[in-house]
Amino acid sequence: MRKIAIHYLLGIALGLIVFLLSYVLMLIPGIGYGVLAVVFALIFFAQGTFYWLTAVHSRMWSTVGFVLNFILWTTELVQLENLLDDSSTHRLLYHDDSYYWLRFVLGGLLWSTNKLVLDEVIGYIVGKNSAIVASNR
Repeated sequence: MRKIAIHYLLGIALGLIVFLLSYVLMLIPGIGYGVLAVVFALIFFAQGTFYWLTAVHSRMWSTVGFVLNFILWTTELVQLENLLDDSSTHRLLYHDDSYYWLRFVLGGLLWSTNKLVLDEVIGYIVGKNSAIVASNR
């Protein structure tokens, strides 16, 4: 239970750090759409940091998990936005700047959930492969 709490707290904290940095960047006059590339890089770095701090498998398996998590996270956010289209939740999350930070909290929650699930799946795969290798000796 403690591992799960740490994952969620760290995911939310890193999401909020990305929010704060992106918010400060958007205050720069004339920044334009270039801020999107910086925000994307911040998100990528935050996810990498999250994986580095919470790694439980080898570097190879953590890298596989990171790539899968990034793909899942992006897909989930796009699908969620489409699913919520024209709803009050969609207006709150995507059209009300007062709650802009909620998008980053949601992103952190999805990072954490995906990582916990992927860790279990990878642990199952690694454990199964270890049992097969051990039985072949």
